[in-house]
Amino acid sequence: MSWKKALFQVKGKSYYDGGLGCGTLFGLPDGTLWAAYAGIIVHFYPNSNTCDEYRAAVFGGGFLYSSWGTSSNNMYFVGKSGVILHFDGTNWTKMESGTTENLEEISGTSNINIWATGYSGHNHTVLTHYNGSLWKVDSISFIPTPLTGGFGSVWCGDSAGHRITIASGSIVYRKTDDGPWRNPDSGKVPNYDGGSYIGIGVRANSHNDLFAIGPWGLITHWNGASWKRYDQFFAPSASGYMTGGASVKGNTACIVGTKDGASWILLGQRQ
Repeated sequence: MSWKKALFQVKGKSYYDGGLGCGTLFGLPDGTLWAAYAGIIVHFYPNSNTCDEYRAAVFGGGFLYSSWGTSSNNMYFVGKSGVILHFDGTNWTKMESGTTENLEEISGTSNINIWATGYSGHNHTVLTHYNGSLWKVDSISFIPTPLTGGFGSVWCGDSAGHRITIASGSIVYRKTDDGPWRNPDSGKVPNYDGGSYIGIGVRANSHNDLFAIGPWGLITHWNGASWKRYDQFFAPSASGYMTGGASVKGNTACIVGTKDGASWILLGQRQ
């Protein structure tokens, strides 16, 4: 994987830094974008300068952290105290999540296979699943947070006709279809010398082609047999240095973060 620093555009100007304004941004194949930050949700229409803005508190929500959906008529938003909001294109509904833990991320493969996860500082992590009718907390939630690093990230995908779910904190767990969760010896993501930490996010093409990212510029790739850390970006002694988000599709990876108050973007291309 070769990497290069990228620019981002704000109102027609190019920047290497300046701060990204959205807490979460989710794009649909038709070019529609959904952004959620704190209690505000914005729906950007493709090929248009127009948007709709919603206030989560009106629908029973609060501080939001993540969004996912299959279309603009089927969007889910998760956030503080177990809040899950659903938008069907017309109506907003507050769903019963089965937890009061903060839900930090959501991902799915269809309207009958959606996962949301988060954790608190009280030795508890939560992973809850939606089967199209109700949300149910998964049993892996009851593994103490210090052993998992607290699940702050979840990714779902289809691979060779099978549903793959990956949840991560300081350890990566994988689940195929309705089988058991697996944490092989390779599950421990390589990190800084001497320890483990929470805050690792995961994005993937498949369970054998995934990136885990985290604090201090951690970017590492799992190929099904071993982890590779990109040490040119890793600086555990740096302050204010965070790898904050990633998107992976095919041979291209895009990773964003902040350092010393400035935003940065990396584009990776597999040769």
